[in-house]
Amino acid sequence: MKAYIVPGYQGRPDEHWFPQCLQILRKIGVDANVHVPANTHKPVLNDQREKLQRELNASGEEKILIAHSLGAWLVLHMLLEVRDDVRMVILVSGAAGELPHLDHEILNDIDPAFYAHDAADFSDLRTKYYFSMFHGTDDQIVPLENAEYLASFLCVEIHRIEGGGHLNQDTLDKHPEKIEELLAGIAEEIQTLLE
Repeated sequence: MKAYIVPGYQGRPDEHWFPQCLQILRKIGVDANVHVPANTHKPVLNDQREKLQRELNASGEEKILIAHSLGAWLVLHMLLEVRDDVRMVILVSGAAGELPHLDHEILNDIDPAFYAHDAADFSDLRTKYYFSMFHGTDDQIVPLENAEYLASFLCVEIHRIEGGGHLNQDTLDKHPEKIEELLAGIAEEIQTLLE
């Protein structure tokens, strides 16, 4: 079993909670790495999807995908092309569809193809993959309502992290206990899968 952490917009392997997550996964016996998406500062969906597909195809092991923020949109789009090797998908601060409230500079940087599908377009995925979702109750980047909308189509309950924000570097710096809660939840979900 191998886990891949898929960062979002401007995400890097050495930030947020990614390094701590790698340590926890390795402690429970799961090989893991952080995927480095193509051009995270001006992401193009097809480029990022192709790079992620190549990385996943290089391993014959079963996979767990842990996607943060825009990484969730990437993973959902990729899974529209069925993969038999993905056992679990964990979405952190992710959703589907548009986020019209975002700063226009950010929206201009991101390929509109990421937002081309509504959450309903991903509903068939619920029968093919095990999903888990984690979201801060006060996320200002991806509002909880957007995640709840996606969760309704995936038939999954969201693990709500009270006051967790976007569960990013800002959360880690100001409220590390919220990141500890997130990581404990991720570890618990994966350990359940491994049993």
